Amino acid sequence: MIEFVVVLRMYSATMRKIFSCVSTGLEERTDRMKAINLDDVLINFNHQIRLNPDQLKAWFVERPSSPRSALGRWLRAQKKQTTAQKIIFIGHRGSGKSTELAKLAEELQDEFLIVQLDVLESTGRTDLALEDLMLVLFTRVFRKGSDEGWIQPPLTAQLSDRWQQLYNWFTRVVAGLTLGASSAEKTFGASLKLGIVELEAEVRQSAEAREAIHRELSFRMTELLGHLNWVIEQAENTGQKPLLIIIEGLDKVDLEAARRIFLDRFATLNAPQAYIIFTCPSALRYSEDFEQIRQQFSRVEILPNIPPKQRSGRLDKEDWKHCAR
Repeated sequence: MIEFVVVLRMYSATMRKIFSCVSTGLEERTDRMKAINLDDVLINFNHQIRLNPDQLKAWFVERPSSPRSALGRWLRAQKKQTTAQKIIFIGHRGSGKSTELAKLAEELQDEFLIVQLDVLESTGRTDLALEDLMLVLFTRVFRKGSDEGWIQPPLTAQLSDRWQQLYNWFTRVVAGLTLGASSAEKTFGASLKLGIVELEAEVRQSAEAREAIHRELSFRMTELLGHLNWVIEQAENTGQKPLLIIIEGLDKVDLEAARRIFLDRFATLNAPQAYIIFTCPSALRYSEDFEQIRQQFSRVEILPNIPPKQRSGRLDKEDWKHCAR
């Protein structure tokens, strides 16, 4: 009994150490040493926290089995095409999808305007509907474009009228918020951005608000897509690069919700005039619908787990070396 208590106390101390470091957050620990024992591995590892750019430089390990490099070359080649391509990126949870996509974004940042978003973080829901996804897509593209200066205040009467249409549509149809008058040109973007921030918070916290927006967008999806594509066009004209959107979080939605989005409503999913990489539940890959889904997308990439052993049962020395790094 005494030995059990001692072991329990040692375990508890180790777990307190682990959770203390996790609560500190990997984002605050870019200078940590590489692990030399199991305790260090557990402390360093938290698959729920993404690497920021500095951590990516310090911690990223190249994987020979990753499709990232081939996908990057393909996207560069596709820039010459007029049709923006849609890609599915699949991998099991914890396989390193976020890290690989973050590295891809870093490698392509000189050739594309990059927007990265996590639809699950934005909505907090696994029973995702297409209306949720498209609204998040619109709001995040607009916010990123505003923050990066890709979307500029209107300089002509024609652009001013278009901005006013977008502002009026958003406040009347989507948000239903009182944001104040937008008489000055410079307030269009600021007022719309403020409304988007308020809307995101309200939708995340209120099921009633979410359902009300669903009802509106189910009848006005064509209008939303028109405004989204106009914002994408403005960003690309200003930034002089094509837009690449990386959507994470879709791999964690319910299987039925994913099937409705990727299979039943692909035409809407394909409508935004930007290059888009979608994560996808790995379970959908093994469903009877996946072959039909695969045929609708320009490219499907699968990120395999690192196998500790070969099929024969022998240790895979090369993959163990990568794990050790």
